Amino acid sequence: MKYPIDWLKEYTDLPDSNEGINAFCEQLGFAVEENDGQTIDLEITPNRGDCLSMIGLGRDIAVLQGKTIKKEIDCRLPKKVYTKKSKFLNFQFPAQGIIRFSGAIIRGCRTAPSPTEVSRRLELAGIRPLTNIIDITNYVMLELGQPLHAFDLKAIADRQFNIVESIEGEEVTTLDGQNRKLPTGSLIVKDSQRNIDLCGIMGGFHSEITKGTTDIFLQAAIFPRPLIRKTCRQINLTTEASYRYEREIDYNMCLPALALATKMIIDLAGGEIAEWFDFEIEKEAEKTIVLNLKNIKQKIGLTVEKEKVQEILTNFGLQVKKDNGQNIEYTIPSWRHDLVWEEDLLEEIARIIGYEKIKPTILPKIKVKEQVIDYQWQLAVLEFLKQQGLTEVINYTFLSRKLAELGGATKEELIAIANPLSNEHEVMRSNLTIGLLKALAANPDDKATPVFEIGKVFTQPLKEKWQVGVGQWLYTGVVQKLFPKEKIKRIDINHPLAEIFTLRKPIEIAEMDYDEFWQRHNEEIKKISHKEFSLAGPKIQFKSISKFPSLRRDLAIVATQNIQPEEIIKSIYQADDKIFLAELFDEYENPQLGENKKGLAFHIIYQDLEKTMTDETAEKLQQKIITCLADKFKAKLRS
Repeated sequence: MKYPIDWLKEYTDLPDSNEGINAFCEQLGFAVEENDGQTIDLEITPNRGDCLSMIGLGRDIAVLQGKTIKKEIDCRLPKKVYTKKSKFLNFQFPAQGIIRFSGAIIRGCRTAPSPTEVSRRLELAGIRPLTNIIDITNYVMLELGQPLHAFDLKAIADRQFNIVESIEGEEVTTLDGQNRKLPTGSLIVKDSQRNIDLCGIMGGFHSEITKGTTDIFLQAAIFPRPLIRKTCRQINLTTEASYRYEREIDYNMCLPALALATKMIIDLAGGEIAEWFDFEIEKEAEKTIVLNLKNIKQKIGLTVEKEKVQEILTNFGLQVKKDNGQNIEYTIPSWRHDLVWEEDLLEEIARIIGYEKIKPTILPKIKVKEQVIDYQWQLAVLEFLKQQGLTEVINYTFLSRKLAELGGATKEELIAIANPLSNEHEVMRSNLTIGLLKALAANPDDKATPVFEIGKVFTQPLKEKWQVGVGQWLYTGVVQKLFPKEKIKRIDINHPLAEIFTLRKPIEIAEMDYDEFWQRHNEEIKKISHKEFSLAGPKIQFKSISKFPSLRRDLAIVATQNIQPEEIIKSIYQADDKIFLAELFDEYENPQLGENKKGLAFHIIYQDLEKTMTDETAEKLQQKIITCLADKFKAKLRS
């Protein structure tokens, strides 16, 4: 935001030099974009919406100098024209979230150019002057931080002023002449004929102040921060007003801003105030924070006298509610939305004292606590699974409802996400099936490595528990060793999930509650010492991938039915070190094969680390495998 320097000086003393002003602002935590001697342009952090005004920044700079601001806004609206129900407009607020809504009816105005000083300050702040009434609303917003909007009273059809939420595709023509399509839930003002305002963002074209305007409705309101931000992002529009609403508005600034603007309008545009009102729809609760003085030294490393602490915080506008010597309870002013915890008060003290005053110290050595026994055993389970040749995977706990149900979840047990980021994150997982399936499907070329996950699952009514899940391509055999038969489910290639994940081979997945898995394998797991979990880790062995082209051959054999495919695959690998991959792609039984016989077919990839694999070499290796299988299993080449 751009701050005219002479305007800031009305609220606080400033150094004579640009460098001195810059140093003040940077110590407060606001980056200086530019300072040309007339205007200083600062980058205000998102949590300090109160500093998007002359009074807000002036207050911070004054505290840095051990002072309070030079002036407070002391305008008051005349009590004699206060009303609880407007005589000029019929207000309805069916929309949710409106916090406060104040306004004044001013009659007999006349539009004209603004005085030179008002126009000059607006231009320095980056706002183009228009007419006196419009300029005053912008001027007061810059001075106090409260967005205002002026409506031409006669342009509001049938005196109807209804703040409602838009429906999908509804339109409003804004002050810039653009016809904007709105998403569902944007706050708009409707009269009896059309939409006349996009609340908190930009006024409407059909209710704007014109040369012929004589009667106005001046609005000062607090609209819900999340809704304003959401609408701005959806329609790709940010304004001076919305920028402030997104960073929260001072609840108690509506009436002072309304009073100041009303006074300026009457002074510069004539007319008189006919009525004013103030609807406190959602009253702001008092907020307090307790500061323990011992924590100043302990948490920020500074020794600060109690009197100095009191000076800093009271200059910021905090008030002492209770003081028992060591603990002081402060009431937080309505403009400081960023002060929530004791640590926020400590940060304010450090900011004003100066971070450079904090001396670096070496932290004392802390004795490391013994690891929690449950965590040690969890590591042991993880190590146990790795020793079985499994690879750990970690998956998201959110997934689509369709996948969850295809993975075996029932509609009743699924927990829906209230505001999902996308359709792929609609519900919380009730089992580990889909995650394991995704991991296997994402690595279709590695059918020899099973995967596992130890993770939480969630079911209605709002229960969560740990589960152990293992997934493997068919015939790997690991699942059968770890889980009972009834816990194993098979995803065949005709299963709907196979089409979604493009599976060309069946997959087996088994799951079990963590406690149940522990009971089944506790004797084996207990043999694993926690000393194995060292930083050095196990010695890693790997096999290089050839830089030269490989060759693939298929091998179809006939073998005895009781021989398992994994036994044959193991023997294929043992036949020669040039066999890079062997995988089963077909297994069937047929009377023509002979009694107690079955057919098996394998893909085999040959590679040489030193040179290109030739057809002649591959054929020799193929014959070597056939001989090996014939000797060991009496297997024959299928004709």
